[in-house]
Amino acid sequence: MRALRIGMSTLAAGACGLALLAGAGACETLGFDSDRDRLQEARELWQDRGVGDYRLDVRRLCFCGYDVTRAVRVTVRSGVVVSRTYVDDGTVVGEAPGSFAGLPELFPDVEGLFAVVEDALDRDADQLDVTYDAEFGVPLNIVIDYRRNTADEELTFQAEAFTELPASG
Repeated sequence: MRALRIGMSTLAAGACGLALLAGAGACETLGFDSDRDRLQEARELWQDRGVGDYRLDVRRLCFCGYDVTRAVRVTVRSGVVVSRTYVDDGTVVGEAPGSFAGLPELFPDVEGLFAVVEDALDRDADQLDVTYDAEFGVPLNIVIDYRRNTADEELTFQAEAFTELPASG
């Protein structure tokens, strides 16, 4: 699986800002696409591939509890999540004593990862860096800092071990 980094980095954003100050016009004229355009391109690639059955390991990195930051294997059949299990021990997410009911939803499928990126764009996050898979469009790495001067609200998703499964049914 090849990764394609198509998120605007801080350096690229700075270059864009300098170009605007110099009177170069919109950043798109310098070859910069918007993050929203990149998201749309990745979604279209994903939809064009028509993958309905797959497995993906998702890790959420945040200032959160242990069960929220463990890697989770998300299995999807016919476009519907059928299981979420911890990679390290196979335990079903949310079934351990003391787990809260919303825990499984913290580990999104591919469509959910796209929604995370879109939400960061809608909320005008101060930093959003996304790496998409070049073959399928899957968001592989999402780094969000909603407010640069606020502590502990940063969020990162890492998706790996994407595997297209034989069609179910």
